[in-house]
Amino acid sequence: MQMKKKTVGIMVGFLALLLVIGCWRNLRPGIFVGDKFLVKKSEEYFKSGDDEIRMIKGDGFTNFQIVMDGEEKTAGLVWSRNDRMYGIEHDYAEITFSDGTVIAGTWFTNMMLVNDKGTPLILLNNPIVISINDEVVPISNETLSNVLCRLDLGMIERNGSGAFVVVGALVYVLGAVTILYPETMHFLGSRWRYRNAELSEDGKMMEQFGGVICMIFGFLVAMNVTGVR
Repeated sequence: MQMKKKTVGIMVGFLALLLVIGCWRNLRPGIFVGDKFLVKKSEEYFKSGDDEIRMIKGDGFTNFQIVMDGEEKTAGLVWSRNDRMYGIEHDYAEITFSDGTVIAGTWFTNMMLVNDKGTPLILLNNPIVISINDEVVPISNETLSNVLCRLDLGMIERNGSGAFVVVGALVYVLGAVTILYPETMHFLGSRWRYRNAELSEDGKMMEQFGGVICMIFGFLVAMNVTGVR
C-alpha cells in the first residue's frame, strides 16, 4: 500500500509537470514569422533566439526594428482607407522597408495583404525556394509585411493549441490508471462475460507495460512535439 501511494505521488507530480510544460509549449502568446515563432516579451517586443521584432508607435504610423536570420532592417507602416478592391472600402497598408522596398495592398479578411484583384501579395513576387542541407531561406518582405500588419493590429497568436494539453493529459491519466489497476482496465466493460476473470502475472505486466507506453505518448502529445499549430 505504501509503495502504491508513492507511485501515485510520482504520477501526479509528472502530471503537474506535463500540464506546466504543455501550457508553456502551446499557449505562449507571440507571432509566427514563417515557421518561426517569436514570443511576446512586452506589448511592443517579440523575440526568439537571435530573431526579434520591436514596434515603435507614432502618430498615425508605426516603425519596426527587425532582426531576422542575422539580417537587420527597419520598416515603417502607414494605414489608410480606399475602395480599390471591388469598389468596397477596406483598410489599406503601405510598408516601406529600409532597403527601399515598398509593399502596399488591401488588408483582406484580417489575414493578409492583397492587390486590387484580391490576389495575395505573398504569392506574386515569391518564387518557390527549395532548402538544401538546412540552408536558411530568407523571410521575404511580403511575408514580413503580413506579420507587421498583424502585430500593429494586435492580432497575437498562440504557438500551439490547448487541445494538445487536454488530450495529452487524458491519455497520460489513462496510462497511469492502467499501471495501477491493470486487471480492472483489461476487463473494463467486459468482466460480465466471464465467471472467474483473472489475469496472470505476465498478463498484468503486459498491461502495465502498455500503460507506460500510453503515459509516454500522452506526454509527447501534450508537448506538441510535431509543432502543429
